[in-house]
Amino acid sequence: ALLLENLGFLTGEAHLSDSYFYLFFALSMLCYVCVFAFEHIYNKTKIDIVLALILAVFLGCGIFTLLRFRDMEFISDNPLYSSTLSYSQLTINRYIVSLVAFVVSVYALMFVYCKNKITPRRMSFIFIIVMVVCLYCTIYSIITETDSYRELFEEATYSHDIKSFFNNTNMFSGLLLMGMCASVLLNLNKKNALSYVCLFFFFFEILVTTSVLTVIVATVLIFAYFLLEIILSWKKHKHRGYYTLAIYLMIVVGVICLFAYSLDDTLGPISKLFIHVYNEGINLNVGTFSSRTGIWRAALHIVQDDPVHLFLGYGYRISSDVLVNYLIASKASYTSISSTHNGLLQILITYGLVGVGLYLLFFVYFVYACGRLMKEHTRFALLNLLVGLAMLGYSFGESVIFFNDNMQGLLVGLLFYLPAIMRYKNLNKQKNIVSVKATIYSFRSMDDASVIK
Repeated sequence: ALLLENLGFLTGEAHLSDSYFYLFFALSMLCYVCVFAFEHIYNKTKIDIVLALILAVFLGCGIFTLLRFRDMEFISDNPLYSSTLSYSQLTINRYIVSLVAFVVSVYALMFVYCKNKITPRRMSFIFIIVMVVCLYCTIYSIITETDSYRELFEEATYSHDIKSFFNNTNMFSGLLLMGMCASVLLNLNKKNALSYVCLFFFFFEILVTTSVLTVIVATVLIFAYFLLEIILSWKKHKHRGYYTLAIYLMIVVGVICLFAYSLDDTLGPISKLFIHVYNEGINLNVGTFSSRTGIWRAALHIVQDDPVHLFLGYGYRISSDVLVNYLIASKASYTSISSTHNGLLQILITYGLVGVGLYLLFFVYFVYACGRLMKEHTRFALLNLLVGLAMLGYSFGESVIFFNDNMQGLLVGLLFYLPAIMRYKNLNKQKNIVSVKATIYSFRSMDDASVIK
C-alpha cells in the first residue's frame, strides 16, 4: 500500500497522467481498506476515534485551503521578475487527492504499527534495510564520483559536490544521517558490532559531503551516543565507569585538538578533508547559515499577509510555488530554492499554525512516551529520545520532519518516532491486561472464601 501511495504522490503532470494517477490512488485506498478489514477481523483492532478526528480536522483544513486559493500576483521593480501564480481546477483536484492519500497513510501507520506488538527482530530488520540503502548509495557515489573524492583529498581547492543519486549533497548527507540513526537504534536491545562499523563509516562519508548542518548534527549524535552508552553501563560497572568516562573525555579533547592541528594544509589527505569541511561549511556558512536566514525571513513574510494563511497556510504543494515566486520577485540570489530549509517553517507556510500545533503535539507525545518508558525500558527510551532529538535538530536547517507530506517524512516518522510510541502503548495495554486479571483473580478468591465459609 505504501508503494502504491508513493506512486500516487508523483503529482507532476510530466510523470503521471490523470488516468494513471487516479488509478494508483484507487488501488492504494483499496489496499488500505483491506489492511483495516484484516486488522479488525484477525487482530481485533478497533478504530482510533481520537486520531481519526484529529486527522479529519487536519484534512478538512487542508482541503479548504486548496479550494479557496485564488490567483496570486508577485510584483517586482523589474518586470522580468514579476509573475502570476495560478492553478487549474484539475491540478487542485490532484493536490486534494494526494493530500487524502497522505492523511490515510499516516492513519494507517498509527492504526497498524502502534496497535500491534512489533518484535525487536522485526524492528532491527527495518533498521538494517535503511543501513543497506545508505551503503548502496555510498558505494555508488565512490564508484561514479572518483574524481570528486580525489580532488577532495589531494587538491587545495574543492569545486565538486558529492551527491550520489540525489540532486544535491544535502539530500545525500541527510540519507547518511538516517543511516547513522538506524545504526544507533540497531543497538536498542543489545550491542551490535556491525552497527558501530556502519556508524563510523556513515559519519566519515558525511564529513566527505562537507554539508555543514549534517556534519554538526552527526558529530553531536556520535559523541552523545557514546556518552549515553557510558552512562547506561555505569550501573553494572560503577568503578569502571569513572575510568571509561575519563578516557571518553580525553578522546573528545584529542579529536578537537586533532581537528585544529589538521587545519594546516601542509599535512596529508585527512588534513585536506578537514580544511574543506571548515572552508566549505563552518567558516563560510555560519554567518548566514548558507543564506537560510534570508529564506526563513521570506517564509515568515508570506504568511503574514493574510490571517487565513497564518492559521491554515497556503496548502499542499502550493506553498513551495508561492515561496519560489516570492523569492524571484524579491530578486533573491537563491531563486532555485523551493523549500524553506526548516521543517517547522515548511509546515507553517503549508498548513499554518494549525499544522505546527499538531506536529508539536505529536512530538510532545513522543517525548512523554519516552519519559514513561524510562523506568522499565531505560536503554530503549534514551536511544529513541536521542535519535528523535537529532532528527529534530536536523529539521531546523532542512525541510525534513516526521510525517511531512512526502514519503521521506513518513519514513522518518516510521523509523525514529513511532517505535517509542508503539512500545509505550503496548506497555499500557499489558498493564491493563495484568490489572484485569488481578481483579478477576481477587473476585474469584472472594467467592471461594465465601463458599468455604
